[in-house]
Amino acid sequence: MNSPFLLGILVASLGQGQELTVVELRAWVSPPEFFPRKPSGEAYRKLQARGDLYAIPGSTAHVWIRTGKPIKSAVVEILGCPIDTDDPEILLRQVPLKLTKEREAEGAFALEQFIDAKKVKYELTRYRIVVTDEQGQRNMPSLRRTIALRPEEPPSVRFLADYLAEDSLIDVSFMPVIVGARARISYGCASPHGLSKAFLLYRVLKKVPGNAPPDEVPWIRLALMEVAATKESGDFNPMTGVFFKTKFDQQVPFHAVAAPIYHEQPGRTLGGGRVFLDTKSLVDGTGRIVTLQSGDRIEYHLEVHGLAREPASAIPVGRSETRAVTLVTQEEFVRWMQKLQTEDERIRKLQQQQRKLFEPK
Repeated sequence: MNSPFLLGILVASLGQGQELTVVELRAWVSPPEFFPRKPSGEAYRKLQARGDLYAIPGSTAHVWIRTGKPIKSAVVEILGCPIDTDDPEILLRQVPLKLTKEREAEGAFALEQFIDAKKVKYELTRYRIVVTDEQGQRNMPSLRRTIALRPEEPPSVRFLADYLAEDSLIDVSFMPVIVGARARISYGCASPHGLSKAFLLYRVLKKVPGNAPPDEVPWIRLALMEVAATKESGDFNPMTGVFFKTKFDQQVPFHAVAAPIYHEQPGRTLGGGRVFLDTKSLVDGTGRIVTLQSGDRIEYHLEVHGLAREPASAIPVGRSETRAVTLVTQEEFVRWMQKLQTEDERIRKLQQQQRKLFEPK
């Protein structure tokens, strides 16, 4: 799969000969200014097939053309329609291209919502390339391509299975938690437009009757510390949310994978973590430590933010589903584990029997 904003070259063959036509078009899109750049300061670019432009608002389009005969000028004309109306497409603005050779030109233009002097908002729909030769003749018809601006999607956030061992069928993320112990939470996240930070939100729902209804119990937000990869930790494993050399009893609250060494692809588009939620230090909405007992439940979910920008309200936020873990005594936990291990053994025997059915005789 090609990475977002990967620099590439694709030539769309559009005509031949000495006619006044655009015979080659190359188009790329670079992300908004808040997006990280290469060490050289150059923006990442993503090739656009056929020259059609698909991007998030605030991106920049780059085009290069070659014509069938020498030209005097070249212009990009941007077309659009008023939002939420049936009005026809009109010319919104023109962007001159720079002539680099007698038959070649290039330039860039912003891909953002257009607002006219009357505060009418327009949706960008297409652009066309208009070239003129020394005699003042124009290419007819002009070359047209699509513009489609799509809102930036929030990061995807999901819980990951957390097995006791590589060959185990027991996912500890669904286990009850002994009062005073730690709940293990593993998750993964991704966004083609980048990740900045993560939070764990939780609340305690008491078993004792007469307490506040669940909808009235406030969520407590914990900022998750970002951990960088090291030679000792190994690379990040998106299947577990931690590094390949992370031990079972170690946590990695949040990690966003850096750009590859050659920076041909942007970084911070993939991440995740493993969080230990200590039940001895959970607080309520007033900041007081909550006294827990068997039967209480802890609800929690993850929140991951896209790249930082101004205004902060424009940062997309992705959220996982909400899960709940039940608190138990040590005796209750032992009984639960014994039952689970019995079920685990039963499943293993079934798997062995199924494999035998397909083994060659």
